[in-house]
Amino acid sequence: MGDDKENDFWKSSSDDDFWKKPVADDGWLKGDSDKSSDNFWNTDSSADYSGLSKEFFEDEKPRKDPYYEKERIKQENIQLQNPSEEFRTVNPYIESHVHHDSGWVMEQHKQEKVTYAGEEKEKRIHVRTIICLVSILVAVLSIATAVILSKMVKERALDAARNLDYRQEEVSNSFMMYGNNKVTLENQAYTIVTKESFRGFPEGLKLIAVYVQVESDQYIRDSYAMRDIYIGFEENGANSYKKPARKELVTPYVYGYGFQDEQILSTYGIGNGSDHSGYCFFFVPEDTDRIILYAEQKKTEDKIQVIDTLYIKEMKVLPEDEGLTEELVEREGY
Repeated sequence: MGDDKENDFWKSSSDDDFWKKPVADDGWLKGDSDKSSDNFWNTDSSADYSGLSKEFFEDEKPRKDPYYEKERIKQENIQLQNPSEEFRTVNPYIESHVHHDSGWVMEQHKQEKVTYAGEEKEKRIHVRTIICLVSILVAVLSIATAVILSKMVKERALDAARNLDYRQEEVSNSFMMYGNNKVTLENQAYTIVTKESFRGFPEGLKLIAVYVQVESDQYIRDSYAMRDIYIGFEENGANSYKKPARKELVTPYVYGYGFQDEQILSTYGIGNGSDHSGYCFFFVPEDTDRIILYAEQKKTEDKIQVIDTLYIKEMKVLPEDEGLTEELVEREGY
């Protein structure tokens, strides 16, 4: 028992000087006064951490987070493709190399596109210019050729007219044209319309009709009777000439009298293998009382048609007569 009492820690240490020393005064806890700055427990809240980068505080925890790491890599890739001003400031390599190089490439690409577009535009302009010049040249040559040919034809026609040698034949009531058309005329022409009988009729004129019959049983090319006809009359002491009036000019005046389309003869000729009868209408001065009918028969020389025979028939112009006009309308032809 005596030995146990001597070895008891709590009892044997009650008089030990170690337990009597105050903790606050113990140097091993506080450390030496000259080494207090290195003491782990001595934390200075006013320490300067400005030299440390922002990533020192922010990257520790996110680097352990896979999702954050994935997002960070994604954002870095976006920044590399299109670096923002803030990222270029943080990363001087992007600022000094990547950004400028990519800008230079983009600018170079733009210049190449502009140059290519300019070359294409210039090429198109050249092609259009060539096409325009060729078209103008062709047009000029065509016009020049047409003018030259027209002058040649005109000169030949003038030569033919100077050397024209045709016969004139005064005919009675019947004569042959082109050998296949028997033409029958009368000794008089008929006044159909005047300003007294038709309101609004042209002042100083009257409309007369010449009756024509043609019998033909043979077709010969370009051998139509009464195709080239006209009349001559005296007007103001001089000779004047008129061709037959076209159907569209005559019908407004003669329809009211009962004339039909088939009674108005064509100005392109009749006969030549078929029989025709009807009237040729002429606008003449209102005081005309005598006319001369001319019918040309032509032939072709050196590809130009010239007069071969000129048939002439003098006619008296009868005054307007309503009863006579009705008889003309009812006259039966072929």
